[in-house]
Amino acid sequence: MGSGTGHSQPRASRVRRAAALAILLALVYRYYTASIGSGPIYADSLGPFGHTALLPFVLPSPALFGGSAWGGQVLKLLGAPPYRGPVLIRGRKLTGRDGLGFGAGKIPLAEMDLPPGGGVPKSGGWRFWGGYARLRSPGCYGLQVDGTTFSKVIIFRACPSNPPRRQTGRCRSQ
Repeated sequence: MGSGTGHSQPRASRVRRAAALAILLALVYRYYTASIGSGPIYADSLGPFGHTALLPFVLPSPALFGGSAWGGQVLKLLGAPPYRGPVLIRGRKLTGRDGLGFGAGKIPLAEMDLPPGGGVPKSGGWRFWGGYARLRSPGCYGLQVDGTTFSKVIIFRACPSNPPRRQTGRCRSQ
């Protein structure tokens, strides 16, 4: 029984789902900032990342990341209060062969293993982790986020930062 708009779900069901998602996104924004992901783990970075899913990354240079061949950008992860278990995060480029690493070292880590635990009481129980996403080239990337009760993918697009050797929230014009 559709709504006549070509959708298979009844309109009331779609409205309830959209309202629930809006409430959840409002909670993320209330306790931190706009972030991407369907939860219970969300991603954020500098600039408009939480609104656009666009990650301006710093190109490799001798001064950054120990002279690594990998560029990168700040990546913050947020955990919603109901989920207190461990989280495993892996990633890769979806539009090519390049990988997606983590951390600030010369050689990025292949995954992030986040421990279980409670959140920060003053934040409503949210958990926060900071670090770096490490990549070599522009394109579309995916973070696979696995917990004990879920497996989600967070997709974003990476572009060279403007200027290319400083962490900014802007992409270089193409």
